[in-house]
Amino acid sequence: MNLDDLDRRLLDRIQRDFPIEPRPFETLARELDAEEADVLARVRALHDAGLVRQIGPVFDLHRLGYTSTLCAAKIAPEAVDTAAARINAYPEVTHNYLRDAQFNMWFTLVAPSQNRIDEILKEIRRVGGIDEVLSLPAENTFKINVHFRKTGTATPFSSSKGVAVPAFRNRDSHHLFSRTRQINGDCPHLDHLDDRDIAVIRALQDPLPLVERPYAELAERAAVTEDELVARIRAWLDSGLIRRFGARVKHRAIGYTANGMSVWDVAPDQTEAAGNYMASLPQVSHCYTRTRAENWPYNLYAMIHAQKEEEVLETVQQIAARLNISNSKILFSTRELKKSAPKFF
Repeated sequence: MNLDDLDRRLLDRIQRDFPIEPRPFETLARELDAEEADVLARVRALHDAGLVRQIGPVFDLHRLGYTSTLCAAKIAPEAVDTAAARINAYPEVTHNYLRDAQFNMWFTLVAPSQNRIDEILKEIRRVGGIDEVLSLPAENTFKINVHFRKTGTATPFSSSKGVAVPAFRNRDSHHLFSRTRQINGDCPHLDHLDDRDIAVIRALQDPLPLVERPYAELAERAAVTEDELVARIRAWLDSGLIRRFGARVKHRAIGYTANGMSVWDVAPDQTEAAGNYMASLPQVSHCYTRTRAENWPYNLYAMIHAQKEEEVLETVQQIAARLNISNSKILFSTRELKKSAPKFF
C-alpha cells in the first residue's frame, strides 16, 4: 500500500492515543485538517491492507488479576511446526516467535493464575521434539511502548500513554521513558470490578468497529450506554488499568523488518541504571528485568526495532560500550508464529 502524507500522519496519530469520543474519526479529521468520511475510509484501508491489526486498549494484566511469563523452548528443527501448532492452540499463548538461537521458540503465556501457567508448561514439556522449556517471568518493568513512526525520523518513539508507569522526559533524546516498577510489588489487583465493568472489558477486547460511532456499537454488546462505556475507558486510562488505547500495527508491514531481542547479563546493583538507559533509546520498545535460569544467565531484556539488522546491531554495540557489559546476545525474529491480544474474563 502506497501511503501519502495524510496516511502517514494518521498512522502515527492512531497508534499514540486514539480519541475516546463518541465520534473519534470526526475528532481525528479536525486534528488532521481532513474530512471524517475520508479519515474513516483511510483507517479501513490501512486495516484491510494489513498495516493495522486492530484498534483497542492495552490493559495492565496484573491489575486485572492475571499473571504472565516469557518462555524459551529448545526445539529440534524438524519438530518446530508441530510444536508451534500445539503451543499456539492454548488461548493463554498470546505471542510466539521463532528466533535464531539455541532456544529457538519464544512465547508469552498470560493466565488467571500461576497454577494455570504451571499446568500449561507441564503439558508443553511433554510435547515431542521439545528438549527444554524455560520460564522467565518479568521482575521489573522499565518500558513498555510500541509506536512505529511513519513521519519524521525512522525510529519508533514513545508517548505518555504508551509507557507502563509514570514517565520522565530525557531532554537529550526527547523521549519518554519509565521508572522501574516491580511487577508483583506495587500494582494491586482490581478486585472491585463489578459485572458491568467486566462486560465492558469483554466488549473492548473485540476490535474497534470501523464505523462513525464505534463506542456505541461496543456499548450495545456490553449492555451499557455509549456515555457509560466512554466514561469507563477514560477513567481506566487515568488510573492506569488501561495502559494505552490505540492502534496495533504490523511493524514488518510498515518497514520495521529487523526486530531483535537483546538479552544482557547485568550485575544486580547495575540493573536500574542499565534499564533506564536502554529505556531512553527510541529504538527500544520493551525493557524488563527477568528471572535468570540455570543455563540462561541473562536478566535484562530490551526489544530493539529497526529497518535493517545492521541498525539493531549498532544499537547493541552502543549499549554495550555505554554500560560496559560484555555478556549479551541478540536474538533476531525469523518467523512470527502467533500474535494476539490476551483474552480476559
